[in-house]
Amino acid sequence: MIIDMHCHSKAISRCCQLTYEQNINYAKECGIDALILTNHYYGAYLKYYESVEDLVEHYHKEYKDAKAYGDSVGVKVYYGIEITACQLQRSPDVHLLAYGVDEKFLTDHPYVYDYPLEKIYETVKQYGGILVQAHPFRCVDRLVDTQYLDGIEISCHPKYFTTSQEKVKEVAKEKSLIITCGADYHGDTPYRPKCGLVVDELPKDINGIVEILMSKEKKTLLIHEVNEAQPKEYTY
Repeated sequence: MIIDMHCHSKAISRCCQLTYEQNINYAKECGIDALILTNHYYGAYLKYYESVEDLVEHYHKEYKDAKAYGDSVGVKVYYGIEITACQLQRSPDVHLLAYGVDEKFLTDHPYVYDYPLEKIYETVKQYGGILVQAHPFRCVDRLVDTQYLDGIEISCHPKYFTTSQEKVKEVAKEKSLIITCGADYHGDTPYRPKCGLVVDELPKDINGIVEILMSKEKKTLLIHEVNEAQPKEYTY
C-alpha cells in the first residue's frame, strides 16, 4: 500500500488548484491508498482570515472534511503540516513538514511559522512529532542545519526538472536522516505522480507512520522520477 506524504487542497494552500475531493480522487485513480494532508501553514495567509485563531480553525476543518471524504471513497487521510519558516529569510522559502503532531500543536503555537528553526524543531519534538525538510534541493540548495531535522524529502512534483533523489539519498546517509517521499501535487502539471511510503498495511494514525519512519527497520519508498513513465521502489 502507498502513502503519499505530501498533499494539498486549495481552500488552505492558495497555490493549489485542487479541492481535497479532487486531490483524493486523483490519488485513488493513480493507485494511492492514503494521503498525508500537509497544507501550507504560512504567515502570509493571515490576510485571508479574521485572526490567527481563525486560520487555525479553518486549517483543522479542512483536514476533518478531507478525512471524512477520504473515508467515504476508501482513501485514508492523515494529518500533517507544511510550515513556511519565515524567520529563516531564505529565497526560495524553506518548507518544513511536521508529522506526528495533532491539532493541539497549532492551537498552542499558532505563530510557529515565525519561530527560528531550532524552536520549530524543539516544539515539534515536544508534541511527539518529527520534522522533515520538504524538497531541500528543488532548483537550488536550500538545506537547513540538519541537526534540527529528522529527515529530508524526495519530492516528485512534476513541475520541476528532477526529484534530486540521488542528492537526497547522499545527504540522508551522511547526516543519518530519514527519507520521505511525496507528490506535492497541486493540479498544475500534466500528470499526478504515483509515489510515497510503501507499507504492508495502513497504520491507524499518523503516529503509526512516524513509528515506521523512525524505526531501524528497512523502509521502502516508491519514487516517481519527473517525466518517467513508471515509478520505482527504493529501500533504505
